Amino acid sequence: MGDSAVGPPVNLAKRSKKDGKQNSGAPKHPANRSPSSSRTSKKKKKVDSTEATPIDQLQQEKLLQSNKYHALEDGASGTPPAQKEIQRKEKCPPIYVPGKDPAFLRPLLFERDEPATCTFRLCSGGVKLNFESKACYHRALKYLIEPEWVEHYTHDDPATRPLKVVLRGLEDQDPQKLKEDLEENGLQPLEVHKITRRDTTRKYRDQPFLIHLERGSATLKELQKVKTYDDCQISWERYRPVHRDVTQCMRCQRFGHGIKNCRMARRCVDCGGYHQTERCNAEQPK
Repeated sequence: MGDSAVGPPVNLAKRSKKDGKQNSGAPKHPANRSPSSSRTSKKKKKVDSTEATPIDQLQQEKLLQSNKYHALEDGASGTPPAQKEIQRKEKCPPIYVPGKDPAFLRPLLFERDEPATCTFRLCSGGVKLNFESKACYHRALKYLIEPEWVEHYTHDDPATRPLKVVLRGLEDQDPQKLKEDLEENGLQPLEVHKITRRDTTRKYRDQPFLIHLERGSATLKELQKVKTYDDCQISWERYRPVHRDVTQCMRCQRFGHGIKNCRMARRCVDCGGYHQTERCNAEQPK
């Protein structure tokens, strides 16, 4: 054999690692795909604003459903039909009949030429009558008095409650004379009363009056346009009563209603007897 020297064996694994490090700077992307194309593919596609998404369509449907002027039906002439008038129920105050039962009241109210239709509600100590029309309410008030008086009480009708205003700036005078003067000037006063101030130690130059006007005859804004009366500067205010805890009737001495709507037997506030307080002969009140 020749004199040629044989070198140590070469480690191919180490060489392959070195080659890999040297080639680390080479692009990792394939030859047929550029980096710019890959970046654009990762970006989100822009949605065209003109195209409606399912969410937008759902919101639009909700808005159209809530719009009462959308898709109105047209009549034969092309004009929308007139809206139907809503019939509101008449508000009637109830009637309370203490100490009676429905069996006693049915023939009294129903067995008539014009029956007073109502519903009964059993309450503690009596019956409560509820009505759906004012005609039946007024019939029941009549039937509970004629031919036999049946004790009962009710409340004011909200539709007939008067407008209560306070007139300030006038001198002290007779309420009846003031009522006549207001009638001559076109107003419709039902009642006129003097208002007593709480502070009695202080002297006031004017006397305030409480005036009850027929409901619908005038409004507070119309009254406030009148600045002078009887050559005096005046002012109009809405009456704000001092609310008590419970209203007591001065006729029957019961609670929960007033003397105006009471058809109960009179009771004396001093002795508790069935007579007027003014006619009581008791020496000492109970």
